[in-house]
Amino acid sequence: MALAGRQRNFSDCLYGGGACDHSRLTPAETKEVAAAEHQRNYRACAAGYPECDESRLTPAEASAIAARQKKVSR
Repeated sequence: MALAGRQRNFSDCLYGGGACDHSRLTPAETKEVAAAEHQRNYRACAAGYPECDESRLTPAEASAIAARQKKVSR
């Protein structure tokens, strides 16, 4: 049962589920989850969703999104 709970937690964290407990992740899982969270945030910013946290974008990502939004607003 413990293994199933760990796997469920990892899945919740990886896919943005509600009951994610980062403290239960292994170092490798933490790295994978961080990458998935970053991608979700980037997509949210690119789509203009309110869940976007611009402070978590790289400078290149922020510039690309700003340029895309500038083209759309013309």
